[in-house]
Amino acid sequence: MSLYAGSRYANCDRLKKNGRPFLSIPERVEFTASKCTLYQVIAGDTIDGIAYKFYGNASYWWCIMDANREYSSELEIKAGDILQIPSIDEIRKVI
Repeated sequence: MSLYAGSRYANCDRLKKNGRPFLSIPERVEFTASKCTLYQVIAGDTIDGIAYKFYGNASYWWCIMDANREYSSELEIKAGDILQIPSIDEIRKVI
């Protein structure tokens, strides 16, 4: 399924196939839990906003999702939940 043109995920390399954006669940990356920071979600947080807060790059949202496999969608994450945030060094190993 293609992403709509205005999607905030349209420019994410993780969701491109043959240079075109698409919507699917790619193979997840394993991150080392001991190298993750814990973050408690607050009201108003979005997964891409959290990625920007930690990495300065909102397109790394998928790294946070991969590190938190109990969630199959960002829509399941709510205020008060504790997320594992992979270190930027761990992310650089896979991008």
